[in-house]
Amino acid sequence: MSVRRVLTVAGILVAVAAITACTSRTKVDPTAVPTPTRPPVAFKVDKFSMPFPAIALEFDGQNIWAAHYDDGVVTKYSQFGARLGFYEVEPEPIAMKFDGDNMWVASFSQHNLTKLTRNGTLVGKYPTGHSPGGMFVNGGDLWVANGMSDHVSKLSRTTGETVAEYPVGQGHMPGTFAMQFDGVDLWVANYFEDTIQRFSLDGKIGLTMNAGYDPVSLAFDGTNLWVALVDDDAVAKLDRSGNVIAKYPVPRGPRQLLFDGTHIWVVSFDDKAVSKLSLDGTLVGGLHIGSGPWAMAFDGTHVWIADSVAARLYRVGPVQAAMPALPDWPPTAITFAPDEPLPGLAAIDNELWIANREQGTLDHVGSVGLINAYPVGRHPVAVARVKNEVWVVGEGDASVSRVTPGSTAVGTIAVGNSPRAIAFDGQFAWVANAGDGTLSKVAGDGVIAATLKIGDRPSALLFDGTSLWVALTTENVVAKIDRDGRVVGRYATGKWPVALTLEHGYVWVANAGDASVTRLSSEGKVIGTYRVGDSPSAIIFSDYHGAGHIWVANLDDDTVMKLTLDGVRLAVVRTGDRPSGLAIQGDTLVVANSGSRSLSSVSLATGGESMM
Repeated sequence: MSVRRVLTVAGILVAVAAITACTSRTKVDPTAVPTPTRPPVAFKVDKFSMPFPAIALEFDGQNIWAAHYDDGVVTKYSQFGARLGFYEVEPEPIAMKFDGDNMWVASFSQHNLTKLTRNGTLVGKYPTGHSPGGMFVNGGDLWVANGMSDHVSKLSRTTGETVAEYPVGQGHMPGTFAMQFDGVDLWVANYFEDTIQRFSLDGKIGLTMNAGYDPVSLAFDGTNLWVALVDDDAVAKLDRSGNVIAKYPVPRGPRQLLFDGTHIWVVSFDDKAVSKLSLDGTLVGGLHIGSGPWAMAFDGTHVWIADSVAARLYRVGPVQAAMPALPDWPPTAITFAPDEPLPGLAAIDNELWIANREQGTLDHVGSVGLINAYPVGRHPVAVARVKNEVWVVGEGDASVSRVTPGSTAVGTIAVGNSPRAIAFDGQFAWVANAGDGTLSKVAGDGVIAATLKIGDRPSALLFDGTSLWVALTTENVVAKIDRDGRVVGRYATGKWPVALTLEHGYVWVANAGDASVTRLSSEGKVIGTYRVGDSPSAIIFSDYHGAGHIWVANLDDDTVMKLTLDGVRLAVVRTGDRPSGLAIQGDTLVVANSGSRSLSSVSLATGGESMM
């Protein structure tokens, strides 16, 4: 048994570290055509942040679900990358299957399945064999591959009851992690025994064969079965009789296969690569991606890939035509990464400061374009003025960088896990650490004055001149605290509050989960909740027109809405792809479009005067 295989067994398919040891086993035929180093097809790749690394993906016909093995949760995303749900399941979820009505989640260590509705409501928890993994739906039955048992299970989709168990493999723990149906028979891959088995739906084994070493994933293309062979660095193509038609080399450590209706996709964890193969095994495209790519799902248009090491979700599609020309403002286009809603964007002294997630810089933009790009922490997401400096939150390395405009000085402050927002109260800067539910209170010299536990997923901050307001996204509330960090009140909002703005003493909240905004009094009383577009991700008040207006960026319908202070919709303005940040610069509303990596401008005087 090779070193790589021993380590993989010990990790039980959980990709948390690259495996680099060599193997002494015989590799695939050396006369085979080698993998090209420059695949001929390019791809458009969009990146989105996740709260944790993910080990499994599943498409429910509308949304993408991700299973986070180390954290005991699954999350749900729109096809535009907006996070729609966050649901606790049993520890160590390793696989998911949508049965047309409900989502089933397999727990590796608890030896059971969790059944959720499409909205994330818990239906029930049901025992199965040890370490369930691959699943297959057939009418009213759910079949489960039990990786650390010697059988596969058949459960009732309605009751969750195990109605039958069928032996597989040739020993007590064959490692049956993968399962695939060819329209007639069921195939299982026994990872530890290096065998593939075919059996009928009444549980009778019809074939046992060897396709190569460490079979870990299966895909069926309508005619042939494909097998990912970890220790061969290859994929094998089999006919329904179990004959090996061919083996095709792929980058090191193939872990997952996917058939999109036309091509076979292969994720190779060790080489951080994705390969796209025609059905004759020709490599027609590929890319290097992420830190530890693992799981895949197909939504009918895009292939989605989850990173099992870094908290990233990738949407991969064919390269697209160039974006249309930007509006006249600004003269120089500003580029930033589209990973995450709520990009850092602030207007300070009538100039823009932009958190450039992709480059890891804070970009200073004036009327003639880019003035300077300051290197800051990893994945900067939020910007604020703190006295005579500009501070930017680095989500990727739990830092705050202090930038002195016009100089090269950049100081760094360590804060909590996954910081997402920053606000300044005139004396202290406050940083919301979404990953550990805390606020960091930071003096102007960068010294941490206090770290306060505040609640679940603090994602937005606002200082109203007296108190600090915090959006606690997964609790569906905002909290109000005094400058000493004492909680004054907790007030219910809509679902998933993610952004805040201040208007004449009132606090407005953008609720990404239910397409609404809420207006709160300074005492936390709900004045009104108003319907806006899909996934409102940013909100800002402009007093340009007398009493002023509220502007809302709707991430998933590519619009910005203009509201009266009574919540009446005055206009809908189409900007770029996935507007997710807003700033006021003089008489202009600046919109950051995370999908098209661009900035748009809307005149506060004339823009949005009529409905679309």
